[in-house]
Amino acid sequence: MTTSSDDLMSILQLVEEEKFQSAVEKIGEYLDVEHEDYINRLEILIDKISHITKKGAVVIRTLIPKLLKNLSIKDDIIRYAYILALKPVCEAEYDTILPFSKELLNSEDSNVREGMLQLISFIANVQKIEDNNIIKLVLEKLNDEQEFIRTKAIQTLKLIGKTTPIETKKIILECIADAEEDFKSQCDDVLKSLTSIKDLEEKEIEKKELEVKEEELDQIEIEIKKEELEYKEKELVEKKKELKEKAKGEELEQKEKELAEKEKHLKEKELELKEKKLEVKEEEEKLEEKKIKVKEKLLEKEKELVEKEKEITKAELDLKEKVLKEKENEVKEKEMQREEDQQNK
Repeated sequence: MTTSSDDLMSILQLVEEEKFQSAVEKIGEYLDVEHEDYINRLEILIDKISHITKKGAVVIRTLIPKLLKNLSIKDDIIRYAYILALKPVCEAEYDTILPFSKELLNSEDSNVREGMLQLISFIANVQKIEDNNIIKLVLEKLNDEQEFIRTKAIQTLKLIGKTTPIETKKIILECIADAEEDFKSQCDDVLKSLTSIKDLEEKEIEKKELEVKEEELDQIEIEIKKEELEYKEKELVEKKKELKEKAKGEELEQKEKELAEKEKHLKEKELELKEKKLEVKEEEEKLEEKKIKVKEKLLEKEKELVEKEKEITKAELDLKEKVLKEKENEVKEKEMQREEDQQNK
């Protein structure tokens, strides 16, 4: 009789051989909830989901409905480990998972609702979520009866808002018009995070506007130089004509005055241009200071993410330690039973 590990090894072999249809059928049998060791089978599969996703994307894509049904696992440690294992699936197959949002976010099982919110968070980290219906579904969870669901919904909205702050903010503002104060308070927490993201966008726009102005000043400088060259060419032509025509001294003096006025005008333009360049440089320095402040904020957020990753890694290690202890206890019990049977004999 084959064990769970043997069954999984045969599935992995089918994936390696690109026998995807057979692999799909085999995993379907492997995840049959009627198996007595179903949870054990699921724990063994957790470590291999990422590998199957990379080697057999079509297999995972076909099995996503079956995989999502396991969000209702009662054991918290196994469930969180399973959700974490689905992260690469979410990143690679987000367009297949998102259509299940409405069904799972409205599930009667709070574990399923929380699990789907986490999967949407994984997707929001790598992909813009522009479907307003999905954003509204997540927003509705701020009214969930379970506090941990409300907290997870706030975290998910903030992640979505990082890439679509304006759209997310617009939807939230539309929904809080006649809402209760508690709901408004939670929405306010999300809106504050979106406002900071929007400020970054506005600063980026301001930077681009300054770059455009600088290009315009460069163009003005080029045009002035062209005018100077044209003027000098005309001046030479005029002088040649004056020499050829043997113009009178008074006429020459008059023209010299005109030339002096033009030269003065050109010098004034040059001074204006220099002043504009200095203004642009000052704006650039201010913008650089703003960029440094933004980078500092981003570094702080990155540190927070690293801490969260450490917490997740610790949860994974705790899970593996639990599995090893359970297997060790099982071996000890079997050994004690064997010794007892020998003593009885």
